[in-house]
Amino acid sequence: MAKIDEVKEFITTLRVYLNFILVIVLSIGTGLVKLYLSGTVGILFYVGAVIIFIFMFGFIKINKKLHQEIKGFIDGFSYNSNCISCISVCSDHRL
Repeated sequence: MAKIDEVKEFITTLRVYLNFILVIVLSIGTGLVKLYLSGTVGILFYVGAVIIFIFMFGFIKINKKLHQEIKGFIDGFSYNSNCISCISVCSDHRL
């Protein structure tokens, strides 16, 4: 069960990183909208736009990694229908 717990912990950590990035993107986006509406489009506006694109790229990379880990976890969790308790008994299907 240690491998399952390790994979679940890694997936949870990736989800936390995704939440942090989402909060940062929303905060910077709100600031950009406020700058645009006030008519103060300057260097700060453009720097913020570049930072949003960088964080969105990171969001996409972490999201792809999360989906790969989940898919790998599901693929590794196949069981033999002939085994009564495959995960704990059948050595072919242990994680």
